[in-house]
Amino acid sequence: MEIKLKLISLNPQLRLAFKAILFLGFLTLARLGDFSLFPTLLFIIGAVVLYARPLFRTVEKLGDFLVLMFSALVFNLVFIDSLDFFFSAACYSLLFFLLVGIKDLILINRSFWSVVLNFGLAYPIFLIFFQGHFAGVWWKAPILFFLTLLLSKNVLKRSMATAPFSLLVVEVAWASSFLPIGFIGLANLNLLFYAVTLSLFDFRERGLLDKKKILSLLSIFIVLSLIILGLSSWSF
Repeated sequence: MEIKLKLISLNPQLRLAFKAILFLGFLTLARLGDFSLFPTLLFIIGAVVLYARPLFRTVEKLGDFLVLMFSALVFNLVFIDSLDFFFSAACYSLLFFLLVGIKDLILINRSFWSVVLNFGLAYPIFLIFFQGHFAGVWWKAPILFFLTLLLSKNVLKRSMATAPFSLLVVEVAWASSFLPIGFIGLANLNLLFYAVTLSLFDFRERGLLDKKKILSLLSIFIVLSLIILGLSSWSF
């Protein structure tokens, strides 16, 4: 056992996987404790320690970590079915794996995994936003704005661009909430809008935006939107 622990400590990939497993364990303990005060605090403290060590790029990726923690707690409080929980817990552990791997420069091709992480963190936020438990709750919009702001800061380096982008995402989410389709379809549609719009803002910021990219992204958005709407269940 001691030799195995030494191997884990020496191998960055194994250490990263071990952290993700511990994160899964803390989240599972919180769920088994019905997210009461002590198990939830244990999960939060454990996750903070796992994330913060070593103290390298900790502040730089703090926004993603805060979104992950908020989403993991709220999502698993809303979707309380045991099957839903184990699936979501595994997904959140994978997101934690990606986050720490990017933060500690362990993963290869970090630009690609950063995009996967960003979209992976955004999707459950939209699921929570459109879930029926919070229908008509006024504070959903400010929270969505704040979380989107945190997520976009790692992509849009200019702080001036993050607020307009986040406001646009919130406005589209509010407007699309009137569509008579299920919350999963709404979440899919808004994730698509989020991804396409974030790409447009990113290309513009880097000076790479041209007519070809605009038409390509617009075509992707239209085609995938029609697919999402076509596969969604409508209720009139």
